[in-house]
Amino acid sequence: MIYGSDADSIFLQITKDIECPLSFIEDPSERLQLYLDEIKFNTHQQLGNFYQEFIHDCKNHLERINHSQKLEQHQKYIDLVYKILKILDLEGSYNFKERAKPSQYKHLIQERLKNLFTLKKHLLEALESKPNNFWALLNLSHTCLTIYRIQKENNLLSEPSFLQEAENALNKLKTTDEYRNNTNNIISRILYNQACLEALKDNVDSSLNLLEASLKQNQKDTESYFTLRDVETDFDFKNLLMHPKFKELCNQYF
Repeated sequence: MIYGSDADSIFLQITKDIECPLSFIEDPSERLQLYLDEIKFNTHQQLGNFYQEFIHDCKNHLERINHSQKLEQHQKYIDLVYKILKILDLEGSYNFKERAKPSQYKHLIQERLKNLFTLKKHLLEALESKPNNFWALLNLSHTCLTIYRIQKENNLLSEPSFLQEAENALNKLKTTDEYRNNTNNIISRILYNQACLEALKDNVDSSLNLLEASLKQNQKDTESYFTLRDVETDFDFKNLLMHPKFKELCNQYF
């Protein structure tokens, strides 16, 4: 709506400009049926058959479009995004080892894992609606890596399937338009998550090579995504911190 405007006159002007009756916009199915009932081509049967077939096709197409269902699906997706953002916000605020007492630590870990599993569930639901959404895929890969690392660090049952899910999400990301166009510097971020994945698998050389590729791309990007602090404090790289090449990369790119 435009404040202070005459909505009716504007809408009528639109119907005039597109040469479409208002009654057709309000109820296209009923109007098409009226057209169908009124068609009498006694003098030109072939033309009559053509128009009847055309109108039947239009009606079938309209029946397949369920606007309320699409709106409901869109709203459901928006609600999921809000839930995801809320949990991501919470996830970014955790820094257990600095603020938690030893007696609280176990409880906070369980709390965080619960949030991460909820986040993973919402991301998978969002991907059902939009399978190639790069934002959801990127967050899914990060979430799966984080779940695996936390479970591994705390001697909880860690499932390798989380690493496989992260890898699948990263591979799917490479098929998106955003990856091809390097939207939001996504290439460096995918390479970075791949480096984290290999580090958690204890594939040190592979992880360092991917980290180097990520930092090289990050340097080329219009806006750098990673900082030295990001890399040095990333728990996924815990087993790389003392490696000479890791230190060399930090010195070279920051």
